[in-house]
Amino acid sequence: MDSRLRGNDEAILLAEGQKSAVTEYYLNHGIWPSNNSSAGVASASDIKGKYVKSVEVKNGVVTAT
Repeated sequence: MDSRLRGNDEAILLAEGQKSAVTEYYLNHGIWPSNNSSAGVASASDIKGKYVKSVEVKNGVVTAT
């Protein structure tokens, strides 16, 4: 498997890990969390892997880069 595919797999797994916190925040507050801190997850730069440098929550959207 080439590194690009492994990177995609890693990004999906790391982003998936934040989805439940984002959903729970929405269910409790009726709005999407504005950032990682609001969602109750680690800072974007602390959620990383070999191929992913950060996972950011911004207005309910989870983005792995």
